[in-house]
Amino acid sequence: MVEPSIRCPQCGTTNPLQAQFCMRCGTALVQRCPTCGRANPSGAQFCLQCGAPLQGTGAAERRVVTVLFADLAGSTRVTRQLDPEPMRALIARFFAAMREEITRYGGTVEKFIGDAVMAVFGVPAAHEDDPERALRAALAMQRRMASLNAELDADLHLRIAITTGEVVADLLAAAAGQFMVTGEVVNFAARLQAQAPPDGIVMDNRTCEATRHAIAHEPLPPLEGEEFGGRPRFRVTGLTDKPPARRLQAEMIGRDEEMQFLTALYRRVVEGHHPHLVTVVAAAGIGKTRLVEEFLQGLKHGDAPPHILRGRCPAYGEGLTYWPLAEMLKQECDIKDNDPLAVAGQKLHDGVLRVCAPVLGSDESEMLADDLATIVGTEIPRDYDTLWKTRLARLKTLVDGRPVAVRDPSVGSETRHSSEVVLHSLRGFLYARARSGPLVLVFEDLHWAEQSLLELLERLTARGGEAPMLILCLARPDLLERHATWGVRLREYTALTLSPLSPAHSARLITEALRGTVLPTDVRDAVLSRAEGNPFFLSEIMSRLIDEGSLRHEGGKWKWVSRSLDIRIPDTIQGLLLSRLDLLSPLEKRVIQDASVVGRIFWPGAINAVDSLSPDETAAAIARLAERDLIEERPASSLAGEREFAFSHTLIREVAYTTLPKTARSEHHRRLANWLQESAPDHGEEFLEILAHHLEHAWRYRFETGDHADELARDAVDALRRAARWATALGTLPEARRLYERALTIVRSAGLHADATLYAELLTDHSDVVKWMSAPATVFASTETVLQLAQQIGRDDLLARAWLNRAFAEYD
Repeated sequence: MVEPSIRCPQCGTTNPLQAQFCMRCGTALVQRCPTCGRANPSGAQFCLQCGAPLQGTGAAERRVVTVLFADLAGSTRVTRQLDPEPMRALIARFFAAMREEITRYGGTVEKFIGDAVMAVFGVPAAHEDDPERALRAALAMQRRMASLNAELDADLHLRIAITTGEVVADLLAAAAGQFMVTGEVVNFAARLQAQAPPDGIVMDNRTCEATRHAIAHEPLPPLEGEEFGGRPRFRVTGLTDKPPARRLQAEMIGRDEEMQFLTALYRRVVEGHHPHLVTVVAAAGIGKTRLVEEFLQGLKHGDAPPHILRGRCPAYGEGLTYWPLAEMLKQECDIKDNDPLAVAGQKLHDGVLRVCAPVLGSDESEMLADDLATIVGTEIPRDYDTLWKTRLARLKTLVDGRPVAVRDPSVGSETRHSSEVVLHSLRGFLYARARSGPLVLVFEDLHWAEQSLLELLERLTARGGEAPMLILCLARPDLLERHATWGVRLREYTALTLSPLSPAHSARLITEALRGTVLPTDVRDAVLSRAEGNPFFLSEIMSRLIDEGSLRHEGGKWKWVSRSLDIRIPDTIQGLLLSRLDLLSPLEKRVIQDASVVGRIFWPGAINAVDSLSPDETAAAIARLAERDLIEERPASSLAGEREFAFSHTLIREVAYTTLPKTARSEHHRRLANWLQESAPDHGEEFLEILAHHLEHAWRYRFETGDHADELARDAVDALRRAARWATALGTLPEARRLYERALTIVRSAGLHADATLYAELLTDHSDVVKWMSAPATVFASTETVLQLAQQIGRDDLLARAWLNRAFAEYD
């Protein structure tokens, strides 16, 4: 009999059912019901004792995803021709092949319907490039379909549509392979697919905007009809290696010290004739790539220009351990991705001998070519005499004790090679290449690298010999989280960490990008506060403002034409930050979502108030979030007895907040309002506006989900009125006016204007403030309504105030 058990959500260890903490990692295995206090298993949605919902456990999240919808064209005709059994086998082959390609690029198959496939990219884990992954998967699916047709002697065609938008995602269902996303973007993908041509891939405008740097496309006529609304659509024509022209360009700003440091390091490598490993570490968007590009450009025009080879560690795919090395070898030997296998093999052979034979001799070079061919994924074409000559030389090296690749006849021409073989062959090739001049190897996105590649680079640096070789790696801090000892054992290793730009440098970057145009101060400050020194965020936000028409190019200059300062987060930034949050444990993610409701600044007590977590659970999660540089502790707290923390970037808070369903946001805001009133009873005035903010949002999200929530609406209006009166007493009339107008919005939306007394009092309070702000039309409109309502309810005091406000406005 199997004993009942409970699985740890953090490490997966199976624990006895009665355990409250994981015996392996110490994670709490229970959550207390906020209603009855019963201990429930971690992950439970409802209390085992009283049935109350366990807030904060939510598997449901709001997030931006990319949806892929594919359908077989011509399958109906084939069905009529085939017996059901072979047809079932054919469809099974089709589904298996499509699932393989979708999974390869990080997508999740939601369901198979008949002969259609629906997949989602961004659930259960987001990636910064989900739209691009979906399109690459679609292209791979079309190639795979052609192969299946050839194998099965069939004539089937695939229609694919890809759309990007916001959904509500059930992450627990996604993990279990069940139905997981709901939203209009799903329906639109299905409708768009039905209009796609056979063998074609069609995408919507949002997907196109996110992938224009990588995917070639051409516009299609918009689809008319109520279900399409004339939305733009585009046909995918393939991949592109030509980056689009950037609308906003500026010189690199604020990196002079880093440039000088790298330049001095390169000189040391050249003069010392030895390898050196350097890692440029920074969060996404801080400017690693731009810094290295400018550095390399400077070297090309310097006294000792290097030969530069580049490779990127891909974030998706299988069997890609040495992918960046293969890219470098292809670059050196001029091998194209569409070269036939024999052509690629010949190019590699000629390139390796050209580089290595003058230094290592032809026999050694021939063996290196064979070994390096396994990295590239090709084979060196050999005639009979050369083949036996190479094999004899290889046999001699075995006797001498040198590591070589061993051909296994059972697997044809493939080679089973060890890391020693890769190291030896690569070291020989790079050593020979560096003999003719300094060599710079650039490894981009090293945070995606597998352990084998990292070890290879460390050993290559340590055993590189007398070769002027700079191994330049670009990585995010994730690399050091997963591989804390990376490079530290090496004598020739340097880590260079980039910080965000200063406010002054950021402002200068905006002006440079806009070709000298100076934005209005409030607009510039709004952009700076959102980007917080991240150049990529700055660029994406500015591009978003151009796309939505807030920034317009007129008469050779950029002009701000919008009345709103509401700057939404671009999809590119949202995907980037959400991918970081999806790396968190369930507990850490839950805590950061709770904290996001509190605000940019938060306290552990506030998190405990909105969720059913214990103080120890909250403290442990906060410590881990701080280690990941997602939050930071502030030196002093504004609440006695509470430690105070802040999000390290305002956009991290915003993205975490957007993942919460509206019902959860509403309940969290309501609980926070209660906590504030209990935690700071002697500081009511200072926290009035914060209290009003939480009650207002608690009502708004309930209202948006179809619940008028009259009592909550009245609480929010009352808090906003008190905050407005406090602002009036402080003399901040513009703020008081905004608070009153927010209260009026709730009254009208929730139908509370039927309460004549409440409505008349609020309008009068509003007029008392607005009359001082040279807005007579607003005063006249408000007092006209007050005069009517005051007579109905018999409020002479309101009548008198209304007449006084009208007289003041007329005089003004």
